[in-house]
Amino acid sequence: MEEYFYMGEGHERLFSVYHVPNGLQKKSNGVLICPPLGREYLSTYKSLRILAVKLADAGFHVLRFDYSGYGDSSGETGETKTIRTYVQNINLCIDDFKKACGLENIYLVGVRFSALLAMIYATLNNVEGLALWAPVLNGNDYINELAGLQRKFSVKSFAKFKNVSPVAKEFLGFLFSKDIIKEIKTTHYKNYCSFQNLKVLLFINPGYPVYNSMVSALSVHNEVEIKNMENVDFWLKKEDDSESKAMIPYADIITIVNWFNNG
Repeated sequence: MEEYFYMGEGHERLFSVYHVPNGLQKKSNGVLICPPLGREYLSTYKSLRILAVKLADAGFHVLRFDYSGYGDSSGETGETKTIRTYVQNINLCIDDFKKACGLENIYLVGVRFSALLAMIYATLNNVEGLALWAPVLNGNDYINELAGLQRKFSVKSFAKFKNVSPVAKEFLGFLFSKDIIKEIKTTHYKNYCSFQNLKVLLFINPGYPVYNSMVSALSVHNEVEIKNMENVDFWLKKEDDSESKAMIPYADIITIVNWFNNG
């Protein structure tokens, strides 16, 4: 069962979906799912909804939401000028989520750049744990990746001839303000590892040894479990896919649900 509503007011009016937990297995923990940014928001939407349904079936209170400028939330993507806005979005959701459901413990699921946003939030606030799904390690590489995908897309598209905003850049149909691009480029996971005593799931691509340093940094003061993704890069749309197709990493979703159940 899903309930739809808005949280906040004005420019911080966020569209949210509450997944009611299975009454027979109802738990006192809540899970907030933080979606990725840009095109990845669309390509992971169905997968994250399925994850929410599975977690609710397992008895967890689950909340999904759209960041400012995304989906049915207020604003436009190109208007967001600072990462702080997204962290404030997470804070608003958690505050209302806890009050509405009487929750004490909150877990965050962060996908791609939202894994970094979840870590930023956890350095400033109390959470029970983090599930970091294919986390971006540093913002500079992330922006370069988006720029590379945009160039590849533009080769076969009229998009390269379109006028772009003087204060924003387009990456695969989504605008990122130049201010937030500059800030994103400065982000690095090493700056957001100060939280302690959290349960952390690192759900990563086994082909990327660069994650080893992240594992080491987080394991110093936290209970870290590492799982390898079966469907790597599932958020990337394949060239021969139709618009209606999206890769759904069912096995990986079950792995995440099992981690929550075993926690």
